[in-house]
Amino acid sequence: MKKDRTRLIIGILMSLVLFSSFTGLWFYTKDKKMQKQQNESVYVFVLSRDIPKNHRITTDDLRLEAYPKSAVKWRVLSKNEILHKYAKTPLYRGEPLIPNKLSDAPIEEKKVVVSKEPVVKNLQPKENNETQLHDVATFSLSLFHNIDPTLKSGDHIDIVTVDLKNQNRMNNSFTTKYIAISVPVISFSSNNIRQNAYIATKYVDEKQTLTTTADSITLQLTPRNVKNLLALYYKTLQLNAKRPYNDANKGHLWIIKTAKKIDEKELKQKEHLLVDYKAPRKRKVYKRKKEPGVRIDYED
Repeated sequence: MKKDRTRLIIGILMSLVLFSSFTGLWFYTKDKKMQKQQNESVYVFVLSRDIPKNHRITTDDLRLEAYPKSAVKWRVLSKNEILHKYAKTPLYRGEPLIPNKLSDAPIEEKKVVVSKEPVVKNLQPKENNETQLHDVATFSLSLFHNIDPTLKSGDHIDIVTVDLKNQNRMNNSFTTKYIAISVPVISFSSNNIRQNAYIATKYVDEKQTLTTTADSITLQLTPRNVKNLLALYYKTLQLNAKRPYNDANKGHLWIIKTAKKIDEKELKQKEHLLVDYKAPRKRKVYKRKKEPGVRIDYED
């Protein structure tokens, strides 16, 4: 019984020795094979000097250089496939010559013709219902008390102000007036960079976006809009100087986003609230008073 146990242990040990030897031999053979593959070299034609674009390659431009076979991922060109070819781009010394860098003929350069004649822009309005030229002006958004974050180019806005109606020591009464009605928004800008919305989002990559908030607005104005806006801006500075009405140190001008088309009834109501609106005077009709007639009596 004891002999059988000894034989079993010796058999197990011999099996482990054989298995270890076989595994070591297998790894050794694998490593040698990989080293042999890596050590196999491929001779590749490379440039012996720098050459410019459209240079015709000659024998003096070439030399052979050994590369590991595992590093060569392109089709190796023979000498006859390289000679008398033209470089598509500037090539540098030691650079391998591959098919997509060579051309059978020189690459023609496109010439940009610069006109020396001055460009004259037609400032006259276009006819046939084409786009008309308009006056535009850019204002800092700090002038306005409220900003709609959804504003974008092409929207229409009303500009409203608050004015003192009556002023006395005990009580001030205010009135609301329109400065401009249905003004088109042309664009916005942030740090002098134009954008098409008050809040613009730029996609940097799939995981990152860049959001910028505008600090100025460009509007399409009429002369009447300009007159009212500038006049009321300076007038509301006096109102802004009063501490009870100085909310966050902003101007007393409001932006109201409106529809592009306005109902005629609504438009008349707004026009009556314009700061420079003057109601038409009613012409007084004077009625001539009838004077009593003259009566003459004759005595007998």
